[in-house]
Amino acid sequence: MSVIGVLLAAGRGRRLGGNKQLSPWPSVHGTRPLVASAFDHISVACDEIIVVLGHRQVEIEDVLRPRVYATIHADADADMSHSILAGVEFALRVEDVDCILLQLGDHPQVAPATLDTIIESARSLDSAVGPQYQGRHGHPIAIPKRLAGEIIESGLPEGLAEWFRADDSRRQFIEVDDPSVLMDIDTPQDLAEASQLVS
Repeated sequence: MSVIGVLLAAGRGRRLGGNKQLSPWPSVHGTRPLVASAFDHISVACDEIIVVLGHRQVEIEDVLRPRVYATIHADADADMSHSILAGVEFALRVEDVDCILLQLGDHPQVAPATLDTIIESARSLDSAVGPQYQGRHGHPIAIPKRLAGEIIESGLPEGLAEWFRADDSRRQFIEVDDPSVLMDIDTPQDLAEASQLVS
């Protein structure tokens, strides 16, 4: 049974000057673009990865070479639900998929142990599972195949978060010793502060 990573990297990142995914990040593997670090950190737990691209697609594809992944295009100006639905629907076409790991391209790192914990928990609980650190919810989120199908059927008219809130049984959070699950890079200040934590 396969874990398919879905990395959402279609948005314009206006608060970072439209250059968010390509911004340099001081990862444990050396400085690399933010989206490349996000990719590398989830890849250790995934059998395949789908990258949802939109804004600056060609440039992002360039910085991700020679990594192996499938690409799907989404509207850079649409709500994030558009990217989520496109990526999850594509992932469900993969033979033997049983779990989808949904990650945002502006969350540059996550510990391998965290990935193992949420993926195995999603499989055993048959609900979506996300990490939390000191009570604060983070990313990525592991979604079992059955629930992923329900997400597609719903169309997410009010977004994924609201869809989860409508039924508490759909999602759970598990406490992890991994502060990186809270790293969400939206502004230059976010980038500077988070970079200091790993440098």
